[in-house]
Amino acid sequence: MVLAAVDVTTDEPTVISMPLGLQSSDPDWEVSLDRGTHPSDPAFAALDDDSGAVVLTTVDANSGNM
Repeated sequence: MVLAAVDVTTDEPTVISMPLGLQSSDPDWEVSLDRGTHPSDPAFAALDDDSGAVVLTTVDANSGNM
């Protein structure tokens, strides 16, 4: 599961990958985004038959830039 969130301690948009099921409550990975103030919803894109990517953007609340 991929979540787009805002880290309340740094106010940075953050992307978190969590495992599904009951295996662990620790994230698989987490990354803070260095631009924008609000993340978009994540979307999955199939790149070919064997691979894909999760894509999201950020929006800057002050300028409206994406």
